Amino acid sequence: LRDIPVNTKNLYQDVKSLTDIRPFRNSQNPTGMQKAVDYVKFELEKAGYTTQLQSFQTPDGQTYQNVIAFYGQPKAERVVIGAHY
Repeated sequence: LRDIPVNTKNLYQDVKSLTDIRPFRNSQNPTGMQKAVDYVKFELEKAGYTTQLQSFQTPDGQTYQNVIAFYGQPKAERVVIGAHY
């Protein structure tokens, strides 16, 4: 697996962009949560990742989405990245 370059300036910008979302991204503000999903998905695709959304429902009936990103060939060694947004 080749090294994947990390640009710390971009990482700081991503954190800033996510923390600047209004309304705040939490379970009481689905609009803010969707803005975060859209941002993460867009940025990952811009970086060359293939993405998909995984919806799930909590016991109280709320539906949320995970952003799943794939890098590399499907049958080769892969990188898995997880993050809370």
